[in-house]
Amino acid sequence: MTIARHEFNTVWWGKPVGISTDRALLTMPDDELDKMVLDYDWIEVRCPLNEIPAAWLGPNNGFQYVDAQLSYRAPLRHLAPLSPATSLIPATDRPLGGLDDLAPFSSERYAKLPGVTAERLAARYRRWANDLVAAHPDWCAAVLHEGQPAGYIFGAPDGRSANFVLAASSVEATTPGLVIYLAAAHFFAGKGAARMASAFSSTNVGALNAHVALRCRFDKATGIWIRMTR
Repeated sequence: MTIARHEFNTVWWGKPVGISTDRALLTMPDDELDKMVLDYDWIEVRCPLNEIPAAWLGPNNGFQYVDAQLSYRAPLRHLAPLSPATSLIPATDRPLGGLDDLAPFSSERYAKLPGVTAERLAARYRRWANDLVAAHPDWCAAVLHEGQPAGYIFGAPDGRSANFVLAASSVEATTPGLVIYLAAAHFFAGKGAARMASAFSSTNVGALNAHVALRCRFDKATGIWIRMTR
């Protein structure tokens, strides 16, 4: 059984954080698991939900189910036209700044961590977004609607596909989320990508509806459990 150090979350949280894809951890006896996780403040286990036995009711060793992430692919041909009121400013044309106006990520699993605040959660996504801009500035952009900030898109190339890593609304935006996702689709298509792929929380109903409108194909559901070290 393998638990790796989650470097990004460790820096954000300020204490060691572990991550694993080994579902055997979810059924390990409590006392054995305690010995394995001593080096971490908390650990996260991710597992495809179709691998979970039908009769299994869930862990009884301290793990808490926090989310299901839905993975998808969306074709970038025959897209609905982008509204003339919507425009994109690539990060290569104008710096995105400190990204201090990101809307709260209330649907994210890390909002369930004990003691986490909205500001602490926002700091995680600001750090992630700035890292993505530094790594792939030509695949990141601000989205404007009627000249006002609507949100941001952060991507990366992956062969013929675009990896749509992160989307964020502006805190003062009043436009539907579909505006941002459709803008991202046009942005990535303009770079030659035939499709875009990503994953998001199954609790994010707005994102679900937006991706249905984009004719995306869902291909995997990944369950996520977190256990705080006791």
